[in-house]
Amino acid sequence: HAPTLFMSILALMLLILFKRFTPKLPGILLTVVITTIVAWLTGYQDKGGAVVGVVPAGLPAFAWPEYDSTHIKDLMLPAGMIAFLSFVEAFSVAKAVASKTRQRLSADQEMVGKGLANLVAGVMQGYPVSGSFSRTAIAFDAGAKTGFAAVVSGIIVGITLLFLTPWMYHLPVATLAAVIIVAVASLIQIAPLIHSWKVNRHDCFVAFVVFNTTIYFAPHLEKGVYIGIAISLAFYIYRTMRPHFAEVSRYADGTYRDALLFGMHTSDTLALFRYDGDLYFVNAGYLEKRLVNAVANKPELKVAILDIEAVDQIDTTGEEMLTHISEWFREAGIDFYITRPKFKVAQVLKRTGFYDKIGEDHIFSRRRDALATIIHKYGDLVDMEHLTYHLPLENTLPETGNKQENS
Repeated sequence: HAPTLFMSILALMLLILFKRFTPKLPGILLTVVITTIVAWLTGYQDKGGAVVGVVPAGLPAFAWPEYDSTHIKDLMLPAGMIAFLSFVEAFSVAKAVASKTRQRLSADQEMVGKGLANLVAGVMQGYPVSGSFSRTAIAFDAGAKTGFAAVVSGIIVGITLLFLTPWMYHLPVATLAAVIIVAVASLIQIAPLIHSWKVNRHDCFVAFVVFNTTIYFAPHLEKGVYIGIAISLAFYIYRTMRPHFAEVSRYADGTYRDALLFGMHTSDTLALFRYDGDLYFVNAGYLEKRLVNAVANKPELKVAILDIEAVDQIDTTGEEMLTHISEWFREAGIDFYITRPKFKVAQVLKRTGFYDKIGEDHIFSRRRDALATIIHKYGDLVDMEHLTYHLPLENTLPETGNKQENS
């Protein structure tokens, strides 16, 4: 449609020119005024151009919402979905702006503000309140710096509804679209997407999918958000299903690192394993399998030590797995020790009686105490040289760059 195309190009040009050459002037307001006058003088509506048309004048009146107990069941799920989606949208917009302004962002404060706003909207015949991506982008593009900009905007909207609605009749819809496009364009950043690809390709994939699905399902943005949440949860479960597990040996700098990754000797009679991740129903079986397989490769093994310093959370399945594996080690004639459990993990293991089953003399807060006990108990029957000295494999020159991150 030629008139709509012309009006769109005119609005875009005006917005870009005002922003570039006269940034101190209210470019958006001037663009709206100019295009409205042009639409009125040229008969834009008569030529098929879409205009705002009649806008009802006046402010919404106070009205206490009607209560009907039969509606509670029908409204619970939709209301919960609206609340969740509105928070996600508002917080996402706030994060996008905060990343540019480097302002502190508080999710709790956002929730309180949204709650109060929705309470007022509920008694003023209003829609559920949320942060608007386009409106926030326009305010930010216009130079808004603080929350007072929203107060001024609200006052102007109120004045407009009371006295200025007839003047908005000829405002072209194409102008409003141009305003949103120009404002939102400044918030689109490719660099964070590239950065997320370098950090974790899963995050980049989620961002790419959410971006495209929200465009595809627009204006039903909630579908894109739900898809993004589902994919994020799937990736989280996938990552936590197989945490890093390794048999460690002493490195040249005195730390214990992945013996396989850094090319170091291990022992056939004593093994120190490290597990890096929470221990819950998703990955408990994985840890059990790795321990069993590692021990199966060491038929002469006498002592096994499991370092669980990285375990921050443990659930019932994880605790049952530790109990089961400790019993399996006992039946196999292997002395099993656990080192460096965090306080809250240790408290769980004490409450469940795991300490009594394995014996408190088999759980140590420091690895060196466990090693000293094992030396005192077994002496030369176990080979602990790989935990005392750095013993690289022949023709192995381990690098300390990326390997340190995965050690």
